[in-house]
Amino acid sequence: MTIAEFKTQRRWVMRDGKVPMQPNGCHAKPNDPRTWHTHAECAVALPRFSGLGTALGDGIVGIDLDDVLVKGVLIHEARLIVDDFHTYTETTPSGDGLHVLALGTLPGPAIVKPLTSASMLELKSENFYFTFTGNHFAGTPFEIMDRQPQIDALYARFRTPAAIKTTGDATPCPEAQARFVKNFSRYCEQIGAEVTRVFTRPDGRVIIDTFPCLLYDHADHGGGVGITSDGVRCVQCFAAEKCQSLGWARWSKAVEERHGKQMWLDGRITWQK
Repeated sequence: MTIAEFKTQRRWVMRDGKVPMQPNGCHAKPNDPRTWHTHAECAVALPRFSGLGTALGDGIVGIDLDDVLVKGVLIHEARLIVDDFHTYTETTPSGDGLHVLALGTLPGPAIVKPLTSASMLELKSENFYFTFTGNHFAGTPFEIMDRQPQIDALYARFRTPAAIKTTGDATPCPEAQARFVKNFSRYCEQIGAEVTRVFTRPDGRVIIDTFPCLLYDHADHGGGVGITSDGVRCVQCFAAEKCQSLGWARWSKAVEERHGKQMWLDGRITWQK
């Protein structure tokens, strides 16, 4: 499907920041086709909004690669995905991410997962929408290609495990885990620590290992934090037994005081006291 053909479809919305809107100023809904319009209808109203967006689903799958362009250079993990899909790809409004559009359907619910310690992957379709900048990423086609085998393979690689042990309200929340990994990794970078590993335990917790330890002066080991699968409680854990576990609330406060920088870890998270 060419981009010109794509624009004739009635799936376009305006953007007020990240909020989907209709050209008449009413809110648009990614799950309500009655609030979608053609590209031409939206283009007329563009001066009154911050940009355009397009609803996913109905044969269109979107891959959001967040924070994968470093000084204009695509990181290796994202390059592998972009090359494998070889379909229409554009840069996001921030300039450091990519949106990949492909013809096909998701085998299951949307996925939000860490791609690396500092970048995210989102695989979405029905009930979601993407911003659309039109800033084509060089080296990719100007057409949205049929990539069902690639979609299936990428989904299988990043899908959430079927059996998850949860706590709190017992609702798995991979988005909260992904935001936590992204923001905590940025915090580590800002204070000069290195994220050495991000992995998921069988009980659904995502663990972030760091070096050096963020709190104690032990030169021979690192530390880490963990977030449960439901994203409601976050607990502090260490990779080495030399550290005294203080619990998240006391530990994070001590880290902030030691490094003189407050953590801003947004998301659906209530810190364990």
